[in-house]
Amino acid sequence: MQIFFIAIRGLRERRLWGKIEEETAREEEKMNGWLKWDGEILLWIQEHVRAGGLNGAMRAITHLGDAGAFWILLAVALLIVKRTRWLGAACASALAMGALATNVLLKNLVHRIRPYVALENLSILVSEPSDWSFPSGHATASFAAAWALFRLAPKKVGVPALLLAILIALSRLYVGVHYPTDVLAGAAIGILSGESSVRLIRSRRVSRLFEN
Repeated sequence: MQIFFIAIRGLRERRLWGKIEEETAREEEKMNGWLKWDGEILLWIQEHVRAGGLNGAMRAITHLGDAGAFWILLAVALLIVKRTRWLGAACASALAMGALATNVLLKNLVHRIRPYVALENLSILVSEPSDWSFPSGHATASFAAAWALFRLAPKKVGVPALLLAILIALSRLYVGVHYPTDVLAGAAIGILSGESSVRLIRSRRVSRLFEN
């Protein structure tokens, strides 16, 4: 009788593992589909969007986001002027949150290789980045600072900042160093970081620091 129950239990376990393997296979198939779609968009951009006259402009735009340089300099400039110090603090804290989430944590957890390594026919228009691909640090930094400005500054400042963030994010696809999902994830993290910074700056305790 004991042998019978052991056999039944073994059969149930095999069925359970079979279902788990089927689910895993389905998830892998979905993931492969997403990865294929990610790469096909980049190849389509290379084939149908890239143009000699546009290449230089997109290189210049993408370099604005290198190491978050443009946004860091903007934050420093705002911090220097007393009247705009609170805006500078919002940008700086948003950039710090985004960098921590993206460059320190996620890139080193996901370890996604760059698209030009995985796609034989994809060529890049800038030098090879030295870090991992997911998520996009350029998109994260750009949207973090731009979202803080969009929410706190006058529209004549916030709207152009957000448009520049979009251009920098799109330039990462154009030059071939990021997948679309890298950029989308970076933009989402940036917006979350920017919104968190806005709420922090607007909190009663922090806002008092900039009243005088």
